[in-house]
Amino acid sequence: MLNEFVATTGMDRKAGIRLLNRRGRSSGSKKRGRPRLYEHEATIALKAAWEGSHSLCSKCLQPFLPELVGILNRSGELSMRKEAEAQLYHMSPSTIDRLLRRWRGSGRHRALSTTKPGTLLKNSIPITFIHQLLPARLEVGEKESAWG
Repeated sequence: MLNEFVATTGMDRKAGIRLLNRRGRSSGSKKRGRPRLYEHEATIALKAAWEGSHSLCSKCLQPFLPELVGILNRSGELSMRKEAEAQLYHMSPSTIDRLLRRWRGSGRHRALSTTKPGTLLKNSIPITFIHQLLPARLEVGEKESAWG
């Protein structure tokens, strides 16, 4: 049987043995890791709210998500089911950061520069420190009280 299998498929003999000895396990049938807690629809709505807020950080964005989603729903830019909306409202800032990671880096590349800041501009701007504004010596005298 193995010889016929190898001749028909053109596989190596050892690869055929491994394939035929596999017992009912299909590759990719069971997904590993934790199951996804948030639906794809909630992630898309989160991205729309984040872009609508001009890329606000997650700690500032999270308290305003209900208001932003309400505005996006009323304007017709976003429509979502109640379950996905509830999931979106219950996201923590760290989860928001994790879900937005793929979009945060895109579009903001810094150009490489070899110029160094010079002292010409730095020396032309007068800087006054607080100790220069205070008097050199502060005298505190004793006040005589009327009581003795």
